[in-house]
Amino acid sequence: MREIASLVEAMDYLDEDLFIDWSGEIEEHFSPVAFDDIGRLDNSAYTYLLSLNKSNLTLSSEGIDSVIEEEDANFMEIMISRDKLLTSVHFWQYPRGSGWQVLNTSEEPFLPDHKPMQDKFMAFAEKMNLLVLRDEDLRAEVPYEGEMVSIYYKYFDDEYESRQEIPY
Repeated sequence: MREIASLVEAMDYLDEDLFIDWSGEIEEHFSPVAFDDIGRLDNSAYTYLLSLNKSNLTLSSEGIDSVIEEEDANFMEIMISRDKLLTSVHFWQYPRGSGWQVLNTSEEPFLPDHKPMQDKFMAFAEKMNLLVLRDEDLRAEVPYEGEMVSIYYKYFDDEYESRQEIPY
């Protein structure tokens, strides 16, 4: 983990004048897959949730509640740091009948049918020169404001409740 922390810290920060339309890039690369921008403006990362449902409904779509009554609701979360060319991907699954009360997350797809989306994400990351971080990498500690914090906290969500743990 020390190696990834050193690599991440050695990376250049993005130029403040550089604007990358991540939403547009994701739309172009993953089309026709529907997605939501679920990031917060005060967050350290852009966060997108892509539909992996047969009906291609997003979390904010009308009719998504009927999906979870019939089948598991599946999504792929893509986080991209606002500070450096870093990214992470997670698969979300709300189990059928859970009424949105249970969320399972994984670095790996829950269904074999979703593996091509994982591969497509890896191709996207390569095309955009993004360093893909796994959960273990996100837990690696780096210096921030005089203390050691997780890569996740420093580069993806500096308002997260824990400076060392990650939400996955």
